[in-house]
Amino acid sequence: MAGRLKLVLASGSPRRIDLLNQVGIEPDHLLPVTIDESPKRNELPRNVAKRLAREKAEAALTLAKSDPELDGA
Repeated sequence: MAGRLKLVLASGSPRRIDLLNQVGIEPDHLLPVTIDESPKRNELPRNVAKRLAREKAEAALTLAKSDPELDGA
């Protein structure tokens, strides 16, 4: 694989894109995924955020692997 890695954003949030752009980061591809974002019983907010980020990343990776355009993402 030559060149830099591609950045795929697994969020469709316009605010998230704005925040990334403010620090000079522009995703190569948007691949919003839908997962159940309900907190688990007694789950702390920090743990909810970590779990959801991981689950979204895993779901996006599964989709990206089936798209030849995202090879190396």
